[in-house]
Amino acid sequence: QTPPMTTHFALSATPNPASGPWSVSFSLPGSGPAHLEVFDLAGRIVATREVGHFGEGTHVLALPETGSLPTGVYFLRLTRGGATQLAKVCAIR
Repeated sequence: QTPPMTTHFALSATPNPASGPWSVSFSLPGSGPAHLEVFDLAGRIVATREVGHFGEGTHVLALPETGSLPTGVYFLRLTRGGATQLAKVCAIR
């Protein structure tokens, strides 16, 4: 018998480097509160979303406000319970 597939907690952004708005891909292993943040190198939060309502599975979320960010390095942080995933994105113009 084949074991059931499990969804892992994961995070990534495309395109990277990005010259326009980003699409963020993330996976949640179950339902429950989850939070996505985009912050710059100075630690300032430039975008935030509650994403727990998406539930279990892999999801893609458009972040249109990232299309106007200045050139630089940014970080994505996905948190759920005590777990955290980080991803780096380079914005270019």
